[in-house]
Amino acid sequence: MKLEGDNDLERITFNVDPRFQAAALMKSKDPGKALLFHSIGKFKCRTVANLFGKRERIAKGLGIEEGEIHRHILRSIANPTKCKETSGSALSEVKRGPEDLSNLPVLMHYEKDAGPYITSASVIASDPETGVQNASIHRLLLRDDHLVIRMVEGRHLHRIHEKYKAHGKDMPVAIVIAPHPVVTVAAASPAPEGVDELQVAGSLMGEPLRIMQLEGTGIFVPADAQYVIEGLVSAEKREREWMTDIMGTYDLPREQPVVSVMKIHRREDPIYHAILPAGSEHKQLMGLPYEARILDSIERTGSKVVGIHLTFGSGGWLHAAISIRKRSEGDGKNAILAAFAAHPSLKGVIILDEDIDPADYAGIDFSVATRFQGKGNVVVVEGARGSSLDPSSDQRTLTTTKWGIDTTISLTADRERFRIAKIPWER
Repeated sequence: MKLEGDNDLERITFNVDPRFQAAALMKSKDPGKALLFHSIGKFKCRTVANLFGKRERIAKGLGIEEGEIHRHILRSIANPTKCKETSGSALSEVKRGPEDLSNLPVLMHYEKDAGPYITSASVIASDPETGVQNASIHRLLLRDDHLVIRMVEGRHLHRIHEKYKAHGKDMPVAIVIAPHPVVTVAAASPAPEGVDELQVAGSLMGEPLRIMQLEGTGIFVPADAQYVIEGLVSAEKREREWMTDIMGTYDLPREQPVVSVMKIHRREDPIYHAILPAGSEHKQLMGLPYEARILDSIERTGSKVVGIHLTFGSGGWLHAAISIRKRSEGDGKNAILAAFAAHPSLKGVIILDEDIDPADYAGIDFSVATRFQGKGNVVVVEGARGSSLDPSSDQRTLTTTKWGIDTTISLTADRERFRIAKIPWER
């Protein structure tokens, strides 16, 4: 394995209990090396975790330098690459019955979760009106002979499901587990509606993605996936589900659609992918693509973004620290407003000078302490759309009070007074 060659993989060779022990090990080693479990409970397949837990690992998977990630994602969304259809694949159909779900090493993560969850799946569906496919990451609660899928209202997959429901039809889906890393990054990306994320994956990879068409659903899937589950998302049947969300708190119980399983395909010796909810892998995959979106929005105002970080303390989702190259007074406030426009779930924004690393909490604190004055440098927006992930927001209306602070130095100030001292010693 390439990760092992880079000394970035830890093998767990003893048998691990899928109820809580695997999750506890994942949490205790987060955000370190990627983990490969050789044996989980009764299951015979291996399981990888923390694959996307560090940004440098994501960059390696994309074949680029870490500092290029955001702009590479933006370029790939803007310039999708047509996929290459193939009839050859290592996938094979192993069973037609839903009972084969019991052979997947699906983990129970936290004590009060509704049950074991598939957490890494890219769910692919085809828009019945346009024929364009959509791929996005969704959690799936495992029941004895079916799944329950969490779909956020208004998102692309939910809108496709609504179209099927309007005609009284179940929605065919392909649930893809452990494809090439570019597919997972593309499925997490904020590509606009009508853009096929599998084509975005090809652009991320720098060559057409190999795909194959499934006989049961007619959906095109990555040919190199480890598992593919064909299913139907019910237009009528719903069950309650809840699990630990990205903030490390329990999500609200909701009635969500049931997925009946038609076929399961897998490789001969498959590797399952498990993502720890609220772990670094979850935060990186959820936040990184939206950092790219925020960067693009700010730079459209004329400011140069030097660095951006959706903070891990906020789940990699609710708070953003952004360093800019300031050209005129007011750039900081414009950047705050542009960030809110790009990421509606965003609650707080801190704008920094270009010499401050937005991933460095101490540096952010230093900037607030030495460069910020509350008068005239705070933006407050009351009654704005918020996020259900924030338990302090109004859960009935999902509104919140958003804030932004501009800690950039005034262009008329004596910048030497704010310069960070350095020791000019080279060895």
